[in-house]
Amino acid sequence: MPDEQDGNARLDSWKTIAAYLGRDVRTVIRWEQTRGLPIRRMPGDSRSGVYAFKSEIDGWLKGQSALPTTEQDENPTETIAAVANPHKSSRTFPRGMAVAAISLLAVLALGWVGYRYAHREAPQPVGVTFTPTSLQAWDENHHQLWEYRFPQPLIDMGKMGDLDQHGSRMGDEDIDRASFHDLYGDGRREILAVVHFQRGDSLADHARQVLLCLSPEGKLLWRYEPQTVLTFGSRTYRAPWVLRDWIVSDGPGRKTIWVVATDYIWGKSFIARLDADGHATTQFVNSGEIAVLQRFHTPQGPMLWIGGFNDEYDTASLAIMRDTQTYAVSPQTPGSHFACQGCEKGDPFAYFVFPRYEMGRVLHNPNNRVFAITSDATQIEVRQAEISEDDQIIYDFSNDGDPKPVRVNYSSSFWPNHFDLERQGKVNHPLAECPDRLHPPPVRVYQNGKWSDIAVSSTFSK
Repeated sequence: MPDEQDGNARLDSWKTIAAYLGRDVRTVIRWEQTRGLPIRRMPGDSRSGVYAFKSEIDGWLKGQSALPTTEQDENPTETIAAVANPHKSSRTFPRGMAVAAISLLAVLALGWVGYRYAHREAPQPVGVTFTPTSLQAWDENHHQLWEYRFPQPLIDMGKMGDLDQHGSRMGDEDIDRASFHDLYGDGRREILAVVHFQRGDSLADHARQVLLCLSPEGKLLWRYEPQTVLTFGSRTYRAPWVLRDWIVSDGPGRKTIWVVATDYIWGKSFIARLDADGHATTQFVNSGEIAVLQRFHTPQGPMLWIGGFNDEYDTASLAIMRDTQTYAVSPQTPGSHFACQGCEKGDPFAYFVFPRYEMGRVLHNPNNRVFAITSDATQIEVRQAEISEDDQIIYDFSNDGDPKPVRVNYSSSFWPNHFDLERQGKVNHPLAECPDRLHPPPVRVYQNGKWSDIAVSSTFSK
């Protein structure tokens, strides 16, 4: 045994042992565990009280094969199992690295559990209330979950009465409203809300309508306020736009949102397509009002059904287009002031214009728009406000690969209206002999670059 009293041959700490070997302390500690480096300890086996003899280390070095030149060269693929029992394997993580790795995994696991718990177990809003300054969300027990405060107060619709600033009766598009949608396909429902901010200093100024997207926790995810500019003839149409309607795609995964925007006064309209993050592109432009938007599944895939009014043809209109179509415009006479200037070229799958019927012609209804579109398994109903929304022309469309109108009917209120016009002498025939009832006028359709007429049958009864 070497002379333990020879002070020059003894190394009295991890630091001096490491310096003698030309390595760092962590490597020397590992070599003791995995390579049998001869380390001695003070009584009590305290790790801090260690020493070694140079002669023993020199002898150990002679018995080793080539050692790695750096700590990182040795064992770059250690496993956590080896760290747990370093004497079972010569391939281990340093203890510090093992502890850090285990701690990191624990933090990540706890974070994931916390995330899933917060997003799965937290109460989901099922209703909202608008105040002049905020949107409040409520759970199913009508307990308030949170409040999102607007950057400025909303317009007080009560001060405007039942009529809007143009003298028109206020509809659904003229009030603040909201709906719930799973936009990201993760089982959580975001809130889409249209709110009205005052544009100027007086109620005579048009309101700014903004679409907000809020998370289930009340965080603002994005906002959409259209700034699209359209030109028809010599007139340019720009913001603010009325956000009349919106729909959201179905199915799994991230959703698509379609928003109808209409000019306040003249009714020129467009549809914007938004992704789940609120990025918007213009998808369809109509020379006239868009009053309703629906999306139906057909043998040719999902289709957008777009109902409203066409200014050039002065009657109700319906556009049908694939929901994936990049761009389309209503078919107008080239060079007329009804044609959109600067719009890209593109035709919808089909564009229908509906005839005015007798009572609408007699009573000079200025806007017999398509205002409602509904569907069942076999057909799609398109409702046209011939005189008002109570006095309707109802078209039954086939729901196949090439949808067309096949039947037409009056709503029940047409019969008393017809009798009144007979008594007033404004029509010269009884209801039983009404030409429109017996022989409905055809519907015009623009498809594949040309116009044609479609005959429809009547299901009218006395």
